[in-house]
Amino acid sequence: MTEPGRSMALDVGERRIGVAISDPLGLLARGLTTITRQTTAQAVAAIVALVDEWAPTTVVVGLPRNMDDTLGPQAEWVQAFARALEPHLSIPLVFWDERLSTVSASEILQGQGVRAKNQKGRLDAVAAAVILQDYLDTQRAEAGVTGLLPADAPIHQDDEPRRRGWDRASERGGRRRGRR
Repeated sequence: MTEPGRSMALDVGERRIGVAISDPLGLLARGLTTITRQTTAQAVAAIVALVDEWAPTTVVVGLPRNMDDTLGPQAEWVQAFARALEPHLSIPLVFWDERLSTVSASEILQGQGVRAKNQKGRLDAVAAAVILQDYLDTQRAEAGVTGLLPADAPIHQDDEPRRRGWDRASERGGRRRGRR
């Protein structure tokens, strides 16, 4: 498992590059931005600027494998882009299988009520988040960590069980949540 810390993921396409970032603990991924690619040099500079700003410990690049696990022309193009990017980074760059990440991203956006015709600008960043979350989950699983906390993490429980619908303010004489 990589060192804990932020990770960044890239969903590299010919026209757009989706970028996602994890939280500082490396538990949850979220879409960050989409870079419109005009030239390789411009895209590399934009990614380097984001790496400088967010200070991830790893950059994960989605590798579009075919369903039979072979690498096609698009995967070779992504690898060439990563080779252009890597000398500009001082952190590890790793490839991660991105099969069906765009399909999953589209389903996520549809679940949020975003119609297919309105997904264009957000789809790549969400696909990068799907790739990154898969990477983070796999890294935790390989390290033997289940759930979001280590197995030996202390768990705090209140002395008194909470009554449903009541919060701490209500225990001190405040109002019940959801009612006026």
